[in-house]
Amino acid sequence: MAGLQSLKQKARQLVLGNIAPARQVTLNQRRIYILPGIAGILWLLVAFLLFLMAVNYANSLAFAMSFFMVSLFMLAILHTWRNLAGLTIRSLGGDPAHVGQPVRVKLEIDGHNRERIAIKVGWPDHENLNVDTLDSTQIDLRITGQKRGWLSPGLLRIESLYPLGLCKTWSWLSLETGVLVYPAIDDRLPLPLSQNANGTQTGAIMLGQEEFAGVRRYQAGDSSGHVDWKGFARRHELNTKIFDQPVGLDCMLSLNDTPGHELEDKLPVLTAWCLRCERQKRPYGLSLPGVSISPGMGQRHLSECLQSLALFQVKSFQVESFQIQTDAEHA
Repeated sequence: MAGLQSLKQKARQLVLGNIAPARQVTLNQRRIYILPGIAGILWLLVAFLLFLMAVNYANSLAFAMSFFMVSLFMLAILHTWRNLAGLTIRSLGGDPAHVGQPVRVKLEIDGHNRERIAIKVGWPDHENLNVDTLDSTQIDLRITGQKRGWLSPGLLRIESLYPLGLCKTWSWLSLETGVLVYPAIDDRLPLPLSQNANGTQTGAIMLGQEEFAGVRRYQAGDSSGHVDWKGFARRHELNTKIFDQPVGLDCMLSLNDTPGHELEDKLPVLTAWCLRCERQKRPYGLSLPGVSISPGMGQRHLSECLQSLALFQVKSFQVESFQIQTDAEHA
């Protein structure tokens, strides 16, 4: 099935040419295609039969009816094409996910103050939505990430049959999704052994800035930035927030020390190790050929490691206009 989808995608690109991906696309007459649908073909066939009958029997009413049907068909061509003409589709990115997980890509459809009815938007073999818009409408399309790197599901299809269903108009767009797909997670292997400076494998937790650990009574000299003001408003007790920071037992995760023969077998293991260290509050770093990330913790550090794993040796276009939204930024 995947091979057939790839073949279809290559066939479309062969017919349409190499369309450069862009963050936003405005549909003009060079991008919009239109042909009669099945209903339109039947409509024209009936009009033609009426015309033949009118000629044979010199029937004025049949002439009028056949001309009316052809005129209506011509109007349908114009209005169906106009339903897509001038439409702007803009990619707003989405949250990162791992290979095999669903990804939501946010799109904005701008009708430029003209009503657009029953526009079908989606990537073939993925979720498609029907959209009505006047000014600007945002939608989320769900896609399954098939491989790591910047999500590139192929050409986006936009089509419409509005208003009469006699003609079908469509366009193919190559959009930068701006969504990063991390490697899959292979959590079957244990973490590699690590040694700290004195050769032991025991870690410790000290007060720091990383993880929220609770509250204690306020003491003179505590930073006002750590005072639990919300709790003071509720309970009238002045407390100070305390944070933990793990020390020792740093774990340096290296591609060279990861079991497996193929790169795509090793990266899921490294991904799982990063996630496990994060859950266990254990400082970890990452070493890849050409990439070295010092030990650390936190959502920003995790996102940096996962992004390096996702883009390692990936030959893909760069999406510099998008800012990756980490979980820490959402918090």
